[in-house]
Amino acid sequence: HFHPKFNDQHWAPGVYGCAALICILWGYLVLQGNIGIIWPLFGVSNQLLGTMTLAVGTTVIMRLGRKRYAWVTGIPCILMAIVAIAADYENVFYSYIPAGKWILVAFSAAMFLMILIVLIEAVRSWIRLSSIPQDYRTQAEIEAESLVKYGKEVKA
Repeated sequence: HFHPKFNDQHWAPGVYGCAALICILWGYLVLQGNIGIIWPLFGVSNQLLGTMTLAVGTTVIMRLGRKRYAWVTGIPCILMAIVAIAADYENVFYSYIPAGKWILVAFSAAMFLMILIVLIEAVRSWIRLSSIPQDYRTQAEIEAESLVKYGKEVKA
């Protein structure tokens, strides 16, 4: 962590400082030209958001013990990540570096790192969750087993 106080969402200097930094950086990007210059960043960030959403969805599905359905969100997650990485690569090497837009290169590199971190952590959790045996019991079977095991009546 940069500073321990940044963990506190109610710490005023952190809240206002981060908001000011974001506004200043946004203003800098806008003043570099027109809004079309940063438009590709929105595309990559949208793909990143889709990748994160699908990764979280896949993880939730696996945590709920429905591993057999994880492919429904897992495959699109991987495809979205590929699209985001390819778009980020093209932005950096075919648009930003030739034009000397180094701040945009830095933003694109940061988004690439975010995509990479999300994918690595998601795959690590998927591997861990896939080793847990799947439970096919119904709620009634689980309650009956609890009744036998603990000798208490389960009240609804």
